[in-house]
Amino acid sequence: MESIRMQAENLVRRVAEDERLKVEIAYRDVFAHCMNAPEAVIHLKNALDAEGIAHSARGLPLRGSEDFGLFNRKAKSAMFFLGAGVDHAGLHAPDYDFPDELIEVGSRVFIRALRNLLG
Repeated sequence: MESIRMQAENLVRRVAEDERLKVEIAYRDVFAHCMNAPEAVIHLKNALDAEGIAHSARGLPLRGSEDFGLFNRKAKSAMFFLGAGVDHAGLHAPDYDFPDELIEVGSRVFIRALRNLLG
């Protein structure tokens, strides 16, 4: 990523110089910080366990959060992954197609969490 960033900046500076333009380059992180609230993690784990859905924190933490960090500003929350598996394109790949069979699993987790909370 650093190499790509430097190449892009060098290209911008060369074009600006050729065209006698001034250029200023600045960066900022546009994504809100995402951190799972411990209370929400407990609710999530309880729902997964009650539904008999295997789960693991293997491979965590992850840097990617996109807009999920905004949820944390309004309510205690926890992000989890349904796990499409290795036979599917990555989430932001051009050929990504959400596996419909995950709808049932995700729905079960959310419904169980709600039932547990409303207890």
